[in-house]
This record gives sequence, C-alpha cells and structure tokens, in this order.
Amino acid sequence: MAISESAKSFIRVDVARAVRQLRDRLDITQDRLAEMVGSQVSMITVSRWERGALMPYPKNRERLARIALDRKSTRLNS
Repeated sequence: MAISESAKSFIRVDVARAVRQLRDRLDITQDRLAEMVGSQVSMITVSRWERGALMPYPKNRERLARIALDRKSTRLNS
C-alpha cells in the first residue's frame, strides 16, 4: 500500500517537530544532538531533520528514540 504525498508531508512535519522538541527538552545544540546520534550525523543533518527537509534513516530514528527514553528515565530516577 502506497503512502500519499500529503501523508508523507505530514509525517515529515511530525518528525521534524519531535526532533526539535527533543533537542529543546534536553537543552542541547544541533551539533550535540548529532554527536549523541553518531553514525556520521552532522549538525547540518539535524537541521534538515528539524526543517522537515530530510527524514532520519530508520537506524537514526531508533537512536533518537533511545536518547529520548534514556533522558526521560534518567529524569524520573533523579
């Protein structure tokens, strides 16, 4: 089943918003988030994710999710 262009656009915007919110919540720069994700991710790549110009690869989406979960559990245990 193919995804429509409007659905793809909505997903990009949603991912862009999530990446920006994660970075804001952690109070870190785009460069620092790129370092945390690793895997040859640059500040420019993070910027493109936040603008919705580029979608993170699945492995990077997993890493972003792990970063979000790790930071959330760390705060809950503090």
